[in-house]
Amino acid sequence: MLLLTSGYQPVSTFYSTGIMQKLLSDAVTFILFPMTILSLVLFETKNQFVGKKLASLADISYSSYLLHFPLQLILLNIWLTFALNPAWFYSVSFVATFFVVLIVASFLSYHYFEMPMQNRLRKWFKQYQSKQHQPAYPTTVLPLRQPAD
Repeated sequence: MLLLTSGYQPVSTFYSTGIMQKLLSDAVTFILFPMTILSLVLFETKNQFVGKKLASLADISYSSYLLHFPLQLILLNIWLTFALNPAWFYSVSFVATFFVVLIVASFLSYHYFEMPMQNRLRKWFKQYQSKQHQPAYPTTVLPLRQPAD
Protein backbone atom coordinates (compact mmCIF):
# COMPACT_ATOMS: atom_id res chain seq x y z
CA MET A 1 0.00 0.00 0.00
CA LEU A 2 2.90 2.31 0.69
CA LEU A 3 4.09 1.91 -2.93
CA LEU A 4 0.75 3.07 -4.30
CA THR A 5 0.68 6.28 -2.27
CA SER A 6 4.36 7.24 -2.55
CA GLY A 7 4.25 8.09 -6.24
CA TYR A 8 6.05 4.96 -7.43
CA GLN A 9 5.52 4.28 -11.12
CA PRO A 10 6.40 1.06 -12.87
CA VAL A 11 8.72 1.16 -15.88
CA SER A 12 5.86 0.73 -18.36
CA THR A 13 4.28 4.02 -17.27
CA PHE A 14 7.66 5.79 -17.62
CA TYR A 15 7.45 5.41 -21.40
CA SER A 16 3.74 6.12 -21.65
CA THR A 17 3.77 9.39 -19.67
CA GLY A 18 5.60 11.32 -22.34
CA ILE A 19 8.93 11.59 -20.58
CA MET A 20 10.71 9.85 -23.44
CA GLN A 21 9.05 12.19 -25.94
CA LYS A 22 10.23 15.14 -23.85
CA LEU A 23 13.78 13.78 -23.73
CA LEU A 24 13.80 13.24 -27.49
CA SER A 25 12.47 16.71 -28.20
CA ASP A 26 15.06 18.20 -25.84
CA ALA A 27 17.80 16.25 -27.62
CA VAL A 28 16.67 17.69 -30.93
CA THR A 29 16.47 21.19 -29.49
CA PHE A 30 19.72 21.26 -27.55
CA ILE A 31 21.93 18.92 -29.58
CA LEU A 32 20.74 18.42 -33.14
CA PHE A 33 19.75 22.02 -33.94
CA PRO A 34 23.03 23.61 -32.72
CA MET A 35 25.03 20.91 -34.53
CA THR A 36 23.13 21.68 -37.74
CA ILE A 37 23.86 25.40 -37.42
CA LEU A 38 27.52 24.73 -36.67
CA SER A 39 27.80 22.41 -39.67
CA LEU A 40 26.24 25.01 -41.97
CA VAL A 41 28.59 27.73 -40.68
CA LEU A 42 31.65 25.54 -41.18
CA PHE A 43 30.46 24.54 -44.64
CA GLU A 44 29.92 28.19 -45.53
CA THR A 45 33.39 29.22 -44.41
CA LYS A 46 34.93 26.51 -46.54
CA ASN A 47 32.64 26.93 -49.61
CA GLN A 48 31.83 30.63 -49.84
CA PHE A 49 30.25 30.45 -53.29
CA VAL A 50 27.20 28.62 -51.93
CA GLY A 51 26.30 31.53 -49.67
CA LYS A 52 26.44 34.00 -52.54
CA LYS A 53 23.96 31.92 -54.51
CA LEU A 54 21.61 31.65 -51.55
CA ALA A 55 21.93 35.36 -50.70
CA SER A 56 19.28 36.24 -53.27
CA LEU A 57 16.80 34.03 -51.40
CA ALA A 58 17.70 35.84 -48.20
CA ASP A 59 17.18 39.19 -49.94
CA ILE A 60 13.64 38.31 -51.01
CA SER A 61 12.64 36.77 -47.68
CA TYR A 62 10.95 39.92 -46.40
CA SER A 63 9.05 40.33 -49.66
CA SER A 64 7.89 36.74 -49.49
CA TYR A 65 6.81 37.29 -45.88
CA LEU A 66 4.73 40.28 -46.95
CA LEU A 67 3.29 38.70 -50.09
CA HIS A 68 2.46 35.15 -49.04
CA PHE A 69 -0.78 35.97 -47.21
CA PRO A 70 -2.27 38.25 -49.92
CA LEU A 71 -1.35 35.59 -52.46
CA GLN A 72 -3.22 33.00 -50.39
CA LEU A 73 -6.25 35.30 -50.28
CA ILE A 74 -6.14 35.78 -54.05
CA LEU A 75 -6.03 32.03 -54.57
CA LEU A 76 -8.90 31.55 -52.12
CA ASN A 77 -10.98 34.08 -54.06
CA ILE A 78 -10.19 32.24 -57.28
CA TRP A 79 -11.26 28.99 -55.62
CA LEU A 80 -14.52 30.52 -54.38
CA THR A 81 -15.26 32.18 -57.73
CA PHE A 82 -14.79 29.05 -59.81
CA ALA A 83 -16.01 26.56 -57.15
CA LEU A 84 -12.94 24.37 -57.50
CA ASN A 85 -12.44 21.10 -55.71
CA PRO A 86 -10.94 21.62 -52.20
CA ALA A 87 -8.53 18.76 -52.83
CA TRP A 88 -6.84 21.07 -55.32
CA PHE A 89 -5.24 22.97 -52.40
CA TYR A 90 -3.62 19.79 -51.12
CA SER A 91 -2.06 18.71 -54.39
CA VAL A 92 1.68 18.84 -54.90
CA SER A 93 1.26 20.80 -58.13
CA PHE A 94 -0.69 23.54 -56.32
CA VAL A 95 1.92 23.90 -53.57
CA ALA A 96 4.75 23.95 -56.13
CA THR A 97 2.91 26.54 -58.23
CA PHE A 98 2.20 28.64 -55.15
CA PHE A 99 5.88 28.71 -54.19
CA VAL A 100 7.02 29.47 -57.74
CA VAL A 101 4.57 32.38 -58.01
CA LEU A 102 5.53 33.59 -54.52
CA ILE A 103 9.27 33.53 -55.25
CA VAL A 104 8.85 35.28 -58.61
CA ALA A 105 6.58 37.96 -57.08
CA SER A 106 9.00 38.42 -54.17
CA PHE A 107 11.95 38.73 -56.55
CA LEU A 108 10.14 41.37 -58.60
CA SER A 109 9.01 43.23 -55.48
CA TYR A 110 12.54 43.25 -54.07
CA HIS A 111 14.27 44.42 -57.24
CA TYR A 112 11.68 46.91 -58.50
CA PHE A 113 10.24 48.27 -55.24
CA GLU A 114 12.37 47.56 -52.16
CA MET A 115 15.80 48.33 -53.63
CA PRO A 116 14.76 51.58 -55.38
CA MET A 117 13.01 52.76 -52.20
CA GLN A 118 16.04 51.88 -50.06
CA ASN A 119 18.30 53.80 -52.44
CA ARG A 120 15.99 56.83 -52.42
CA LEU A 121 15.75 56.84 -48.65
CA ARG A 122 19.52 56.51 -48.25
CA LYS A 123 20.06 59.37 -50.71
CA TRP A 124 17.50 61.51 -48.92
CA PHE A 125 19.05 60.83 -45.49
CA LYS A 126 22.55 61.64 -46.80
CA GLN A 127 21.29 64.94 -48.19
CA TYR A 128 19.48 65.68 -44.96
CA GLN A 129 22.57 64.96 -42.85
CA SER A 130 24.92 66.93 -45.11
CA LYS A 131 22.95 70.17 -44.82
CA GLN A 132 24.25 72.56 -42.21
CA HIS A 133 21.30 73.35 -40.00
CA GLN A 134 21.39 76.65 -38.18
CA PRO A 135 20.50 76.25 -34.54
CA ALA A 136 17.35 77.97 -33.36
CA TYR A 137 19.22 79.72 -30.53
CA PRO A 138 22.49 81.69 -30.59
CA THR A 139 25.60 79.65 -29.94
CA THR A 140 27.69 82.48 -28.51
CA VAL A 141 27.52 83.11 -24.81
CA LEU A 142 26.90 86.73 -23.86
CA PRO A 143 28.66 88.05 -20.77
CA LEU A 144 26.52 88.63 -17.71
CA ARG A 145 25.79 92.19 -16.72
CA GLN A 146 27.70 93.51 -13.82
CA PRO A 147 25.54 94.86 -11.06
CA ALA A 148 25.54 98.67 -10.89
CA ASP A 149 27.09 100.17 -7.77
